[in-house]
Amino acid sequence: NASQLAAFRDELAFVMRIWARAQTKTGHSKAFLYYFTHEPPPPVGSASRGGLGSGATHGAEAQYVFQNLLPPRAWTDLDHQVSDMLSSYWVNFATNGDPNGNGLAKWPAFDDKKSDRPMVLGDRAEIGPAPNRAQLAFFEQLYEKERGSEH
Repeated sequence: NASQLAAFRDELAFVMRIWARAQTKTGHSKAFLYYFTHEPPPPVGSASRGGLGSGATHGAEAQYVFQNLLPPRAWTDLDHQVSDMLSSYWVNFATNGDPNGNGLAKWPAFDDKKSDRPMVLGDRAEIGPAPNRAQLAFFEQLYEKERGSEH
């Protein structure tokens, strides 16, 4: 189960970087990459998140972005702070095409040539480490092989 989640995470990271790279080359706006790492609390009365392992899962940020922190989870003050932060970034991006704004940690635009360090949105926002390079290289080779076989 843990290896399946890690493979999904790494492949998704690879695909998002490909999209960001394409956007910066052909698009008329910047791309902003992130990893959401804040783990939501389990539903009240539940000891775990159903055996999925620790950490945030794909899509877990949606409740925070849209400030939809409702029962049956026991949301904390930190959850509400994370929600305010994410919501501010998303509103700024929707309004201006750039997530940055007053009182928020600077979120650099994706630049494949200068830095591959994404924004990590967890208990706080900070520039994080690059994703697992070995796994990204694996998916690069896998997809390159697939693209090569199509021609």
